[in-house]
Amino acid sequence: MSATKPLAILLAVLVAATGVGAAVGSTHDTGAETYAMDAQLDDGTVTVTVTQNDSGVANATVEVDGEDVGETDANGTVAFERPDDEFEVNTETANAELESEYAVDDGSLVLEESEFEMEDDEREEEDEEREDEREDDEREEEDEEREDEREDDEREEEDEEREDERENDEREEEEEEREDERENDEREDDEREEEDDERENDEDTDGDAAAQQGPPETLPSVVPDSVTTIHDRISAFLGGNGGSVIGLGGAAAS
Repeated sequence: MSATKPLAILLAVLVAATGVGAAVGSTHDTGAETYAMDAQLDDGTVTVTVTQNDSGVANATVEVDGEDVGETDANGTVAFERPDDEFEVNTETANAELESEYAVDDGSLVLEESEFEMEDDEREEEDEEREDEREDDEREEEDEEREDEREDDEREEEDEEREDERENDEREEEEEEREDERENDEREDDEREEEDDERENDEDTDGDAAAQQGPPETLPSVVPDSVTTIHDRISAFLGGNGGSVIGLGGAAAS
């Protein structure tokens, strides 16, 4: 039971007894009702009596040290064997709960502590417990939601990072492709330049060969007269100076 609720726990009115068999108990006044629980030790037997407004309360459940020992009779009384030199008696009626701790001193009972709680107080405690549980559940749900949000954020960040990496890879691939194309273009340009150079060289060679066709413009210093005659006729013919090649056969034969 809670000992912090205002007005829920009332101070017990202790009645001490010095003789064997004398009753000791507590009384709790709520203003509208008066509850009391008395205990008496006689030859190893403890008799507990529960009253409400000085009338015995029947069918109240009684526990001693957490174990059920029975219910009160029509007079509000129940008896049980004394358990130890110290024990606790808990009695629950229809709308109230009384709890007392007893000790045995020199064969007599001594009331050490007593607590009292109305059923409304119990309901309030239960409501508070349920409210606490509900708040705990809400906090757990909020924590789970925050955790889910955090995980979602982390997943989004990871997805963004992967997307950035993918885009970077694509850009690198495109740049590599463009670099390869540029190198290919350069190689093709170099090859075309080489081909052009080769063609120019071939044309220069062909021009030189064409320039060397026909008889040489000059002859060695010592040649036969027939060769000189053939050379002059061919040069005149090729130069368009009206030269004739008729008779070259005879000149060549001689």
